[in-house]
Amino acid sequence: MGGACQLYFNTSQTANCRRGEDIGHISIVSSSLNQHRAMSRLKRKDDIMNTQILDERQLNHPRSRMAFHRVKVFALCYLGTSVLTFVAIILLRNNTAIVTPAVWIRGTIVVASACLTTFFAYQMARGRSRAYLRLRLVSAIMLVAVVVIVALPGTFPLWMKIEQGICGLFLLGIVVVVNKKCLRSAFANR
Repeated sequence: MGGACQLYFNTSQTANCRRGEDIGHISIVSSSLNQHRAMSRLKRKDDIMNTQILDERQLNHPRSRMAFHRVKVFALCYLGTSVLTFVAIILLRNNTAIVTPAVWIRGTIVVASACLTTFFAYQMARGRSRAYLRLRLVSAIMLVAVVVIVALPGTFPLWMKIEQGICGLFLLGIVVVVNKKCLRSAFANR
């Protein structure tokens, strides 16, 4: 073996040299091994979370920034309308002609979806491609649900249908903006 040192690791993860030779290089090998392990863990964590982010050039492009701003405004309007409606439902809870069980259920679902929509809009504005995809799905699904609710006769009171129509307009704005070419092309490679 010549002057080579045979290394083995004991249970406390420290390196030992069998011949008692100079072991100064072991700490360097050990620290680079630890760095490699840390980088591997970070890579696995990124793979698990699958956080794909747009680069700065795409994120700060004027069209992208304008689209992000519009989506956030529509999402905040949708959230505000939904929360105000839910507050009205709570205040009018004793009037069973105005606040039916269907109104309670739909009001709760709309507030939850508005919270998700707003969260996804802000994450998308930070360049998260998964949030962009989720925003496209949630806004389209909720828009279809709103159209169905407004079209169905007799299931909801008129005031709830009007509120759903307003929420539908905000969702339509989100759907139109997130499906524009500037955002689709920015998130296409992600």
